[in-house]
Amino acid sequence: MTGLILKDLVNLKRYGRTLAIVIAIYAVMSFINKDASMFNSIFTVVLAMITISSYSFDEAAKWDSYALSMPVNRKDIVKSKYYLLLIISALGLGVNLIFSIGINLYIGSDNLLKGFEFSLIGAMGLLFLNSIIIPFITKLGVEKARIIMIIVFMLPTGIIYLGMNTLNNGTLTIPKKIIEISNLILQYKYIIVPIAIIIVLSISYNVSVKIYQKKQF
Repeated sequence: MTGLILKDLVNLKRYGRTLAIVIAIYAVMSFINKDASMFNSIFTVVLAMITISSYSFDEAAKWDSYALSMPVNRKDIVKSKYYLLLIISALGLGVNLIFSIGINLYIGSDNLLKGFEFSLIGAMGLLFLNSIIIPFITKLGVEKARIIMIIVFMLPTGIIYLGMNTLNNGTLTIPKKIIEISNLILQYKYIIVPIAIIIVLSISYNVSVKIYQKKQF
């Protein structure tokens, strides 16, 4: 299991220089604008692509065929991808936390965690969206699942945009019950959201395992 995760991390090293340049540019822009949210947002987007990129490398190298010729459990191959996703998400939150504290100390803000909430929202969104995408990639491969990935990433943005426009125009009235449920979720978001993410990840993992166990290479 550890070897599978290290393999992905080593492969992703080739992205290191490009990622470092992008991250450095946005870090400088965040310091200039005295706002950590800019860095946190782009860093989350970059992280969202890393796990998917690991599938691209495997597909290009025909890794699965090679791996299955060795005494490697199919379940462990799938599990390693989900561990990679969790590791990348945790590292991303760690970097964003340090950066948020650093920039808020720099500008003399009373709230050292200002802007870090964007990172938490991004990380939860990242885990949720990848939970949907990974089973499709497992089934179809990265190239064939690309359209599905675009839809999954763009759909929430489109729904939010249309919803906000509709609300601003006054053409939509939200039922009172939905408002009450939304307020309840917001009140206990740090309990409800992690539990929901765990459930979604568990379902996604089990679906991916079933697909991978039947897949022929």
